[in-house]
Amino acid sequence: MKKTFFLSLLIMVFILVPLIASCSNTATTTTAAPVKTPTAAPASTSKPAATTASTTAAADTEVIKLKYSSPFGEKDEPTVLAYELMDYVEQNSNGRVQFERYPAGILGTVPEQLQLVKTGSVDLASIIPISSAEIPLSHFPIWVAGDAAAGVAATVKIMWENSETAKLIQDEWTANNVKLLFANAGSFSGTLVKFDCSTLDELKGKKIGLGQPPAKSAFSEKGVIEVSMNPPEMYEAMSRGLVDGVNNAISSLITLDLYELGKCVLVVRGWNIPQGLPATINLEVFNKLPADIQQLILDAAEKVKADSLAKADADLASDIKKLQDAGVTVKDMAPEDLALWLDLGYEGQEQTFINDSTKAGKLDQANIILNYSKQLRDQEKAALLK
Repeated sequence: MKKTFFLSLLIMVFILVPLIASCSNTATTTTAAPVKTPTAAPASTSKPAATTASTTAAADTEVIKLKYSSPFGEKDEPTVLAYELMDYVEQNSNGRVQFERYPAGILGTVPEQLQLVKTGSVDLASIIPISSAEIPLSHFPIWVAGDAAAGVAATVKIMWENSETAKLIQDEWTANNVKLLFANAGSFSGTLVKFDCSTLDELKGKKIGLGQPPAKSAFSEKGVIEVSMNPPEMYEAMSRGLVDGVNNAISSLITLDLYELGKCVLVVRGWNIPQGLPATINLEVFNKLPADIQQLILDAAEKVKADSLAKADADLASDIKKLQDAGVTVKDMAPEDLALWLDLGYEGQEQTFINDSTKAGKLDQANIILNYSKQLRDQEKAALLK
């Protein structure tokens, strides 16, 4: 019986050893589901499993797979710029990095993007800081009169260049496990009216359609009647005479065909909120990437920032030409009007900044940032009105 037992045991050893060796020599791969670009994907509040930054063996090259989320459509500026960054990294990494792309709110709405990237549910995300309560120190106001580059420069000074303010803001992002990649240029706004005008005083008593009106604005100070409405409602309201004009992004005055109804546009060449931050990356994921891939991502961020500035200038010039070709007179807002516009916009954003920071128990830090922001504001205002 003992012989039979040992014989059986010996047979089992001969069978199992090769199988174990075979298993140990087989590479395990982790491959995420293929990306499907939706035609109309509704926003979802569900959180995907945290399986990002996976790698898979492809021939002898390790492929790094990163997941990107955006609440904006593929043609919207934040997503377009983030795609440009990812394209650059994919092309210049020789296939070592691949991005799965989930635009149009597939993985979450605007307020959910920070939570997605900080928890590692995704590796990169396009966010709007002022929509994220976790980072109130990034809700600071700016006062900038000038082109797109000026708006970005002011944002960069506060968030990256000034050692005192940058540390406070970057520490807050680090505490949320997120790294900022770059700031991009925003879009100028303008007021389109049915008559020729040069100053805000000429709008007194007129009805102007715009998004949610702020508590205080240059319009209200000048006796303009503000009518809250969504952009898609503006054309009908203006065509039916319900309003005398509208305030919107210059590009939207064209895409919504509003220019067909107006004679004059007053352009607001100024900024009151930090410029766009379309791409952020999970800090832990970034730190684990190979050094050359980290540098590649940072190089891509710098390139995209520069491209966004060039594009903003080109787009504005193109939009102004389209308006002029359609017979619309385009004028910059008068310096005194622009200063008033920016003063009241700054006051409103300053109050939001203080309120949000106070709720988070960060009022002392907010005041440090605000003091530097006001120094920049005073310099800008003096240059505008000299």
